[in-house]
Amino acid sequence: MSDGSEEHKFPASYPGYTGRPVPWQTRLLPAITGIAGLIIGGVLVGVTGSRSADRSQARSSSLHLSQPATNSAPTTVHPTSASALVSTPASTVIQTVSRTVTATPQPLAQLGDGTFLVPMQVRPGTWSTNGMSQISSSLLGCYWARLRSLSGELDSVIASDNIALGAPTAITVAPTDKAVKFTGGCQWRRIA
Repeated sequence: MSDGSEEHKFPASYPGYTGRPVPWQTRLLPAITGIAGLIIGGVLVGVTGSRSADRSQARSSSLHLSQPATNSAPTTVHPTSASALVSTPASTVIQTVSRTVTATPQPLAQLGDGTFLVPMQVRPGTWSTNGMSQISSSLLGCYWARLRSLSGELDSVIASDNIALGAPTAITVAPTDKAVKFTGGCQWRRIA
């Protein structure tokens, strides 16, 4: 066979063997496909690279960053080298201003049962009750305590007392108190 086509002999146990010779075009197809892919990829990279070079040449030696939603003048940034200018894409910077607003709850003017922090929930001053419980089953009256801490320990109590049912009472909450505690269903109002 001298016509240029070579015939390969494969053993009969070779997977996919049909007994026919394999043409040279079939054997070279993967190589041709790989070379064509490399050429096309190189052309695309060259075109993309030239576009970014054109964009960087069109820029001036300083970048102006706009800051919408502010009344200040645009900020000018001067690059430190020519490579910084080429490698930095043009962009618009939008400045976001965040403000933390702390809403302080107003101290309450009237209190029922609970533990209330001084001065956030309870203003220092004089608080009074008529001693009448809002709880129908409360036969013992009400209880109040001024607290130096919220630990729950006995030494955290500055002063406390039980109020006889129907006995008007007034207490003075000091600015140095940590909290005040009321139980028994009495309504407390700040009077001074």
